[in-house]
Amino acid sequence: MKVIRFFAVLIILFISNNVISQENNKSDCTQIANGRLTDEFSNSPIENVTVEVRDLNERLIHTDITNSNGNYHLILPCNQQYIILFSKKGYITSTTQIETTKTNKKIQRRDIILHLKICNQTINGIILNSKTNNPVENVSIIILKDEVELNRFDNLAKGTFRYSAECHSQYKIKVSAPNFGFITKLFKTTDVNNEPFDLIFSLDPVINNNNVVEIEKKKEIKEIVVSEVFKEILKEAPVSKEKNLELNNVKFKLNKSNVSKNIAIELDKIVQLMNANPLITVELNAHTDSRGLKTYNQALTDARAQSMVSYLLSNGIDATRVSGKGFGETKPLNKCTKKRHCSEVEHQKNKRIEFIILNNESN
Repeated sequence: MKVIRFFAVLIILFISNNVISQENNKSDCTQIANGRLTDEFSNSPIENVTVEVRDLNERLIHTDITNSNGNYHLILPCNQQYIILFSKKGYITSTTQIETTKTNKKIQRRDIILHLKICNQTINGIILNSKTNNPVENVSIIILKDEVELNRFDNLAKGTFRYSAECHSQYKIKVSAPNFGFITKLFKTTDVNNEPFDLIFSLDPVINNNNVVEIEKKKEIKEIVVSEVFKEILKEAPVSKEKNLELNNVKFKLNKSNVSKNIAIELDKIVQLMNANPLITVELNAHTDSRGLKTYNQALTDARAQSMVSYLLSNGIDATRVSGKGFGETKPLNKCTKKRHCSEVEHQKNKRIEFIILNNESN
């Protein structure tokens, strides 16, 4: 009888230890998420990218940064869902979703391409006669950066020019005109996207060796307001009624922000429209439905808007004529919010790309 009890105790201990071992193994189950961050244009690795791991309630779980090779390495508990955000100054924040399984030590690799934030500023220039404060005709402009010539304007009839410059950069502008001296100005752009710069150049009239050219007589000018000078000389066609069009044929793939061949076909039509109407400016806005995380939806639409703008710029559209913005789930066309159950058709109505004509000469 004692022998039977002894063996019974051994069996119970064996079963208990086995259960405890299984529970420990379950709690110790982890998986690896890794990958590499690269720049969209140079394809080079990006170091010091902040990597944030969040749960589905957007609670921060872990933070890491990429190394000099652009690599990240995360150890995540099994059988969970995570949102991973990748952010660095000068780039659009990118996100990805990872769902770990019950398999211990499984590796999930996600390589991420970061897209640069486009930041440009508009330089509005006017060249005035220093004696009369009238615009100088037939002006030549040379724009340089790091002593490299970027652009040249010759024989500007009205003495005005407009140029799209990169943010946080230093430029040199050389100005000259027949029968006038020349002037060089240095200036720096800021980090504020679409911020305008008004530059005034004052040229001195000169007399040539044969005394043929006379200095213009100074006119009586009581007051010159710079903003009014720009308003009269640099004005474009007045802004007409804003046109807001939904691009029904622009459909991004689920959780994707790259411009596919089908989307490129539709964007090419916008390029043709803008080339045929050089005075219009446009805005491309991206929207999602209310499903998924709010931060994820916002980041996704930011990336989609940016990729469309980048496509137009790569096809010759000036940066001052196009802009884009992501609105995430903040502007639904119906009542489909997170608090309300909706059909797939209702959700799809909110997933859209809007094309807004801000300035239309023809109307």
